[in-house]
Amino acid sequence: MWPIAIEMETLSPRMDPRVGATAAVSQSRLVKNTAECCLKMILHSCAFALALPAVEVGPIIGADAFPSHGMDSCQCVAECKAGEMESLELWQYVLIATGALFVGFGKGGLPGVGNLTVVLFALALPPKASVGILLPILISADIFAVAVYKKHTLWPYIVRLAPWTIVGIIVGYFVFSRVDDGQVRIIIGAILLTMTAVHFFRRWQSRKKDEADALPHHPLFVASTGVIGGFATMVANAAGPVAALYFIASGLPKYAFIGTAAWFFFLVNVFKIPFMMDLGIIDPVSLKFSIGFMVYSVIGAVVAPFIVKHINPKLFEILIWVFVVIGGLKLILP
Repeated sequence: MWPIAIEMETLSPRMDPRVGATAAVSQSRLVKNTAECCLKMILHSCAFALALPAVEVGPIIGADAFPSHGMDSCQCVAECKAGEMESLELWQYVLIATGALFVGFGKGGLPGVGNLTVVLFALALPPKASVGILLPILISADIFAVAVYKKHTLWPYIVRLAPWTIVGIIVGYFVFSRVDDGQVRIIIGAILLTMTAVHFFRRWQSRKKDEADALPHHPLFVASTGVIGGFATMVANAAGPVAALYFIASGLPKYAFIGTAAWFFFLVNVFKIPFMMDLGIIDPVSLKFSIGFMVYSVIGAVVAPFIVKHINPKLFEILIWVFVVIGGLKLILP
């Protein structure tokens, strides 16, 4: 993860009859930050073509810092991808490592903490790129969670939800490149909060009734939850609150909830891989980057089961719903 030193050679001067006098474009220098190096190379190559004076580039934050004959920030991100992977700032590393640790906590059975991962990764990395980088880390923790809680899995709930989740993933695949991050976040957050409100309103209405709640098993409820969850996981790896809404509303006990969710998310995340590869957000470079943070997710998954044993079932359900609400709000609010 350390920066790579790159020697930049002097470029020969050039005269353009439309501009006039030649201009010195560059001088030899040793650049120790690959991202800075990439920006320097782009700007000096532009200056070379236009016979403009050389531009000294310091630390740049945001597109507004570029000179008028510089490059667009999106182009820079695309051309400097490998360099950015190699030269993380400390704050970026801390956020990504913490997010990976929370992935392990969530997969290991601690309610809701995995939802915070999406925010941390989006803060440290470009939002859409963070989706592809996060997926392999999620799968690494899924494997551990499946191994620990597999005997508690209730397959009928997965079988009912999976087909509709696949539909949602396919829809998310087609809209991923057409809808910006802000719009997707608001849509998912609004749906989560609405469904949560409906759930508690129904619970309040039926608090004096003895019959079992039939809504979680209604085909329309299962279909809508599956499609929304599939869409959310495809565009933002944010299906956790949606799945919690379905599994908790279905009345699953603590360990049955964890075991069923572990297998469900493992299968869903593996299914998403070819779609994300086709979209270009998973490739050898991003995969290598993800592998470097998998150790944190595994540590979180190892520690979480010891904490789960001491959580009261009622408190567990309350925590789930609290984090569902928090997850919905953080998707809506800027």
